[in-house]
Amino acid sequence: MRGFIRLARGAAGAALSIGPGYESQPLGPNARYDQVAGYYLDLRRKAAAKLRPRVTGRGELHMPGPTVGPQRALGLHEWLLGGQNEALTPFLNEIRVLRARANEHDNMLLWPHNVSVPKYRQIGPFYSCMTQGQAASAFVRAYIATADDAWADAALGALRPLTGFTSGLVTTTEAGPVLEEAPTDPPSHILNGWVFALWGLWDVALALHEPDIRSLFDESAMTLARMLSEYDVGWWTRYSLFPPIAPDLSKPFYHTLHVAQMTPLFYMTQESVFADTAARWNAYDRAVNRVRAVAAKAPAVVREAWFRRQ
Repeated sequence: MRGFIRLARGAAGAALSIGPGYESQPLGPNARYDQVAGYYLDLRRKAAAKLRPRVTGRGELHMPGPTVGPQRALGLHEWLLGGQNEALTPFLNEIRVLRARANEHDNMLLWPHNVSVPKYRQIGPFYSCMTQGQAASAFVRAYIATADDAWADAALGALRPLTGFTSGLVTTTEAGPVLEEAPTDPPSHILNGWVFALWGLWDVALALHEPDIRSLFDESAMTLARMLSEYDVGWWTRYSLFPPIAPDLSKPFYHTLHVAQMTPLFYMTQESVFADTAARWNAYDRAVNRVRAVAAKAPAVVREAWFRRQ
């Protein structure tokens, strides 16, 4: 009975996007595009949240993964920019822990995700462009705050897996390079992770004047501009383009996140498709469509979890 309750709790939390990991992420109040300043989404609620295990839609308990480190650091940095100077010490503590937890390989820093993702047939451990990109964004801000070259080196190390590592973190498509949150087979092209990785490239290229990294940002951002319509089902967004799931609809949390992510991309690229898409996807975010999206996803989540426990 207890297992069933946990399963139901996990399924409800997953479908409704509630619980640990689903803290809101509005646009960052201190973001700038002529220099690296605040992060592009406000992660202060991430930084304030207690680190607790999350009950997945399959009723499994998962401890926070490696992405939580850079997200907490970026949230603390937001407080620092807001005038709370006492946030500097916890910010740098998070940065040091993030660096210490990295695996090192050929001047690359890598953070493995030690879980499997049955939905995408992904067996752990695996690496993620999202973690690499957000770590780079956090390290760049530590470099700016301290002028310590070690953090600039760490930012570059976090992005080397995206520029020359055969780990499935970059997929070559007809439209151009896609940055992969999960190196699935076939490729999943998860939207939010791709964008977070793009922001890591942008931050490092802007702060450290790295032309090769800027080139990858430009190529992959234009790839996303070309492919953006594939994430639009006419009333909601897709979370991924994973072929076996048609369509892989976003949870309401991720649909809202997708809307927010488009605005910084517009300011970075000046491509109107991102601004136009933000407006259109925001108009989709109505109660009736949220219910429709949850109704479409919830039965599959519960059914998969039930059979896995038999």
